[in-house]
Amino acid sequence: MHRTLRRFWSHDAGLTALLVLLFLDIFIFYPMMSNSLGRLLVEACYILIIAFGVREVMETPVWGRLVIILGVTGLLGGVVAFIYPYRYLVLVNVIIEVAFIAILIVVILIRVFREGHIDTHRIAGAIAVYLLIGVLWGGIYSGLALMVPKAFNFAQTSPTEGIDTFDGKLLYFSFVTLTSVGYGDILPAHRAVKMIAVLEAVIGQLFPSILLARLVSMEIESRQTKKRISVKEDAHNPS
Repeated sequence: MHRTLRRFWSHDAGLTALLVLLFLDIFIFYPMMSNSLGRLLVEACYILIIAFGVREVMETPVWGRLVIILGVTGLLGGVVAFIYPYRYLVLVNVIIEVAFIAILIVVILIRVFREGHIDTHRIAGAIAVYLLIGVLWGGIYSGLALMVPKAFNFAQTSPTEGIDTFDGKLLYFSFVTLTSVGYGDILPAHRAVKMIAVLEAVIGQLFPSILLARLVSMEIESRQTKKRISVKEDAHNPS
């Protein structure tokens, strides 16, 4: 079972699996965080995402140990913060999770942009990075909301409905900002938060275009390389 799981994560299909996990976690399970079943499902997805991150960096021991420490600490911290929702305890847990997601984004990008044929799994990995950027900024907003009083203005909702509901609102705000939708029901109030939101909006616009251009150029280069190799082989082996 261990060898099968290891081969799966080492194959590009693991990138597609990660995208599926993120989709379930963000759009299906996260809205259910107000009850115990929803939180259990979110934590289960988080464990699998940790497994992916650890597997990706196992060949580099230093990064591997760091991801293991951050992932496990974030998981345990999430449980403790849920039981004892003290402000600073929650803040420390948010910082750990943000660091873990940032490292995971870098690791996946390295894998997506390595040399070779661009298949659907690597495209799925690029989409997963886009979703992880939204999750990363959602964590940053949660940390800022804990540190800065009245960092956000909530039009029709109260920001004191519970940590899970609050985090869900800021995750929603993150993706609305990333995609430049801007409904206006949640607004950044502090100047620093406004600039961070602007930065996310800029990344949300530039990342897809730069990513698409890079993947297209890599695919063209890969095909040209295969064509040159094929021509050389035909020249060395005339019929």
